[in-house]
Amino acid sequence: MESGSIRSLIRELRRRYPDIPEDIEDELAISIDGVLHQDDWFAKIGPDSEVHLLPRISGG
Repeated sequence: MESGSIRSLIRELRRRYPDIPEDIEDELAISIDGVLHQDDWFAKIGPDSEVHLLPRISGG
């Protein structure tokens, strides 16, 4: 899957899998090449990047 940013990756996933919940962004942390991104929807994804979708961890 080619994608330029986290935002465009989420859009493409929604296009391919329409049952993905609308609030999925609130539930995910995304790792790009080993760097964790939360709420950084315009982080760049390179053509050879390794991307992992992870459940967001929260606590107090």
